[in-house]
Amino acid sequence: MTFNTIGFVGLGLIGGSVAKSIKRVHPEITIVGYNRNQEVLRDAVSDGVVDIMSDGSLEAFRECDLIFLCVPVVTALNFMDRLRDIKKEGAILTDVGSV
Repeated sequence: MTFNTIGFVGLGLIGGSVAKSIKRVHPEITIVGYNRNQEVLRDAVSDGVVDIMSDGSLEAFRECDLIFLCVPVVTALNFMDRLRDIKKEGAILTDVGSV
């Protein structure tokens, strides 16, 4: 499977590190990012890690082939529910918190 667009919900230590690594190795991949702290999100765009900023509606995640939830487990459940109807068919939704 080819991933053209990868989304990250949460750009903290884990999400930010994974996103940076992907962008470093595969700069052609478009990265969509959401973070509740907008300053962190703006920094990720400024650093060239995130290509598309998502707002709270998460609409920007519609085109993602792969979405990482990099938030606390309780919060991840909420985002799973919200992304269920937004993500495109066949997209992979995974997490880094062992949900």
